[in-house]
Amino acid sequence: MAVVPKGLRTSNGDGASMRISREDAMAKVPLMESDVETAAEASVETSHEPVGRSVAPLPGQWHHHCTDPCWILLLIAAVGVLYFPIQEAMQTGDMSKYMRGFDYMGRMCGRDECAPGQICGRFIYFCSKVEENGIDTLHPICVDSCPTNNLTSHVCFDSDTQSTLLVPDWPTEEFNMKCLQRSHRLRAEEEHERKRLAGDVTRFKGGAGHTPGILLDCIASIARARLHLVVVIFVSTAAGFMYMLFLWSCLKFLIYGSLVLVILIPSSFGLWHLFIVYRGGGVTAALSGNLQIQQSLWMGLAGVSIGLFLWCTLKQIFNRIQTAEGCIMATTECLFELPFVLLEPAFSLLAKVMIALPLFILMLEYASTGEMQLIATERGIHRHLQLRKEQWGIIFYFAFLIAWTLELVHNMTQYILAFIAQRWYFTPYVGEQKVDVPGICVTFESTCNLFRYHFGSVVFGSLLKTLFRIPKMFAYSIFLLGCCKYSKHKEVKESSGTKFTASLMFALLRKEGYMDMAITSSDYCEATEHATFTLDDSSTELVLTWTQIIFELGGWVLMTGVGALYMAVTVHSNPRFTDATDDEMFLKEPDAVVALAGVLGLAVGVSFMNVFDVIGDTILYCLALEEQRFTQLRNASNPHHKDDATLIERCTCRDSSSGGFLSWMMGYDEYEQEDDDHPRVQYAPHSLKELVDARNAKYQK
Repeated sequence: MAVVPKGLRTSNGDGASMRISREDAMAKVPLMESDVETAAEASVETSHEPVGRSVAPLPGQWHHHCTDPCWILLLIAAVGVLYFPIQEAMQTGDMSKYMRGFDYMGRMCGRDECAPGQICGRFIYFCSKVEENGIDTLHPICVDSCPTNNLTSHVCFDSDTQSTLLVPDWPTEEFNMKCLQRSHRLRAEEEHERKRLAGDVTRFKGGAGHTPGILLDCIASIARARLHLVVVIFVSTAAGFMYMLFLWSCLKFLIYGSLVLVILIPSSFGLWHLFIVYRGGGVTAALSGNLQIQQSLWMGLAGVSIGLFLWCTLKQIFNRIQTAEGCIMATTECLFELPFVLLEPAFSLLAKVMIALPLFILMLEYASTGEMQLIATERGIHRHLQLRKEQWGIIFYFAFLIAWTLELVHNMTQYILAFIAQRWYFTPYVGEQKVDVPGICVTFESTCNLFRYHFGSVVFGSLLKTLFRIPKMFAYSIFLLGCCKYSKHKEVKESSGTKFTASLMFALLRKEGYMDMAITSSDYCEATEHATFTLDDSSTELVLTWTQIIFELGGWVLMTGVGALYMAVTVHSNPRFTDATDDEMFLKEPDAVVALAGVLGLAVGVSFMNVFDVIGDTILYCLALEEQRFTQLRNASNPHHKDDATLIERCTCRDSSSGGFLSWMMGYDEYEQEDDDHPRVQYAPHSLKELVDARNAKYQK
């Protein structure tokens, strides 16, 4: 951790150091920086440390500067490529092709001529059957406006006489360029016919596999419950705050209760089967050929062995679990002190919509430049949009650019959250609280810092993640297992650049680089390299990752369930939503509204827990920097060389300098005592600091 120089400490007369005041701390910060520079000059670079990174930096040690600016030019060029396709789309595109229907003769309503010099009407209308009840769904016509009563009539096709004749109209309402019968005036038997009609409309919509009638009812129900859907967002957000409060107050119970269950379940299973063996005659019965006793014996031994192995493993990583617990508690503390960071996903979503929606509309506009063809089949006439190969290529490029911009905004959010988290973490404690905790202005400061210095790095990182999205998923699974290692001795910085292994390349697809970049203002590759080396020495990362995943899944389930439950209670308890005679508020498809509420709750949960994830990882990284800095300053003249960890060491968090595997399993390893000659400035929250101090005290026993 950070060292407090002697010039920054005061004595109370008996040799003991006193807590410094905020004014003294702020006035004597240059002394700390001078000590840092001295220690850095005295340190010896080794092959397991990145060049130029012998002492871990803290905020303020280096000023921010522009990183990877050339990638901004690539983004501008990538967007500029769309100039000519957009020009073509604006001149020859017509999105009405997607919405307009056809009459029974295959003429597009609102575009083709139904008579010489006369354009067909804009709306599709289904005539009533002649001398029969029901609707003729096989012979639609184009009309200028939808009939609202039965006092008018239209010329329709009669399949019996194979000719046209005048048929009285029936009341309809406009929706999506079609005239549909008003559902609230239908009798029960006519409702079935209306849904069949809506299903038959699919042949005029390109052979779609869903039922437009049900879709229209869903859309109408969602529109009527839109205010309550907005409330779902706030309800899910409130549930997220309550979840953070629950984690903060019951975290120990959740973690250690889960660990106890992990050990008890296989152990109890094994002991039960051993008890069955004992009741059945013991080992003698198993040796005599009793298959049931033999099976119970093997299952019992396996269960007890697994339980013992888990107990020994958890005993060894118990200190890492404590640190992970402290990081999660520090995350909740940060969220409570800086609640405005939870608004960041909302602004991120708004930015994604504002950027991606115009690109998506332009893509559809360009696709409409293709040739519309009509295909007659046994099921009727449907349209087909014929595109050339180069047009398909441009459409795929549009899709790639949309994915890139969405990833870009997401990466910008990660950087902003990391910047805010490290500013909060490295705010020192004076007394029992942090002084000068950043306010809401730090959000604008981090955004300005991003666009001024590191926008090129974020563009580069988002491009890599967009291109390698699928490999990233596999890489994430590999890193979760913690069994993917790279050799730190073989990694050296060459004159032509940095040579990365496969694991370090995978690290470029994660967010660690932004955490280091927010502190050191390094290029994306250099920041990722340093963050990877730093966190590689912290086996707590694995435990924290697994713990975060469990709590993130819990948050997703909670906020999704709360949103869906609120809407389910609302739509079934509000009489206006359930009264079929209420033409304005009756919900024909309440399940669709509840499902959408669940989706909104899930979206809020994902955004909420993304903040939780980034801040938690950043706090762990800041803690690792403190530990690394303290160790390097303490041992500047003789840096400790750490050998490569083997597979079992990485997965079990066992240090390579420890005793044999049996000694490790039984807990007989001797811990290396930590020199505590250097007092530290307290940056870590009290909950995290107490756990780390307890761990260090245990090492010294």
